Amino acid sequence: MQLILKERMRLNIFGMIDRNNRYDGFSTTENITVDKVVDFLDRLSFRIKKNTFVVLDNARVHRCKLMAELRAIWDEDCFFSSCFHTRHI
Repeated sequence: MQLILKERMRLNIFGMIDRNNRYDGFSTTENITVDKVVDFLDRLSFRIKKNTFVVLDNARVHRCKLMAELRAIWDEDCFFSSCFHTRHI
């Protein structure tokens, strides 16, 4: 079988892995926007039962004003988050 694509497709994935290597997230062929990330993290914050540490890289959607405002709310509900700044060696 041969698959012929008319245009170039891109798959974007956002998610998390727990200590038992279980993945929870989503994938899309669209851009990952702050609204999609916020929706995922907000739903996750209602399901977690233990303190959770979330590492966000330096992507633009992770640094926007809305994320900063919501991180303060999530932190109050035992949903801990932190920015992770990557370094190139």
